[in-house]
Amino acid sequence: MLLLIALLVFDVAQAMAFPVPVPVAEQTTKSAIVSYTNYKVFRVGVNTKSHFQVIEFLLSDPEMYNLWRMGKNDVDIMVHPRVLEEFHNTVKKETFDVQLLVDDVQKLIDAERAKRSPE
Repeated sequence: MLLLIALLVFDVAQAMAFPVPVPVAEQTTKSAIVSYTNYKVFRVGVNTKSHFQVIEFLLSDPEMYNLWRMGKNDVDIMVHPRVLEEFHNTVKKETFDVQLLVDDVQKLIDAERAKRSPE
C-alpha cells in the first residue's frame, strides 16, 4: 500500500512539473493530444479509517482519480469529468469535508505554459 501511495505521489510530482501524465488521450493522425478540460481538483479531509479506505478505493482507478498531494489529514485528488457525479455522491454519503481547489485543470496548465513560453 505504501508503495502504491509513493508511486501516486511520484505521478503528482510529474504532473506539477508539466507536461502532465496522460489519463486520457484523444488520438490524432500524428500524436496524442492530452486535454484536462473540466478535470477538477478537490481537497478531501481524511479523518477516519473508513475515509482512508474510500480514498484508497477511488485511487485504485487512476484513469478517473489521480492523487496530487497527501497531507496528514487530507488529500488533493484530481477527478475526471466523467465521474464527478459519482465522486460527489461518494463524498456526501461518507460525510467527507471537501473543498474545490481547481475548477478546470486545463486552464491551470494553459496559464502555466503561457508563463513559460517566450513572447
